[in-house]
Amino acid sequence: MPRKIQITNWALDSYLALKGTAFDDHDYRNRLRPDVELLRDWPHDPRFKVSSFWGPAEDMRNKRIDGGYKMKWHNLGPGRSELRLCVAIVQRWPDEVFLCHAYTKDSAHKDSREMATLKNKIQLIEAGRVRIRGSL
Repeated sequence: MPRKIQITNWALDSYLALKGTAFDDHDYRNRLRPDVELLRDWPHDPRFKVSSFWGPAEDMRNKRIDGGYKMKWHNLGPGRSELRLCVAIVQRWPDEVFLCHAYTKDSAHKDSREMATLKNKIQLIEAGRVRIRGSL
């Protein structure tokens, strides 16, 4: 059975903030959306075995964050940005994938901060304290 992709309030907010600067409509329609839709078949689609596209989220001590993952795009948009989408797949809802937030990676320090944010969001999702704005 395919997984349901949940769009959280955090994901929608980050999408709106990044649209037009980190990516445009063409990037969204032709790269981002089709790649995100692959999450319905996680972990079976072969792209999830490609480390430059998908990987586990890790904290600043390189410890894996339970239920946390990153979807990655390189050279995206007019600024040739490295875009990351934080994704949560938690035990409480095994048939759902939660899009948490996206950001442009411009330093290892920023990446660490975003992983700390993801860790907090996963705790909120597990506690049922998340606003869903839509689903795919």
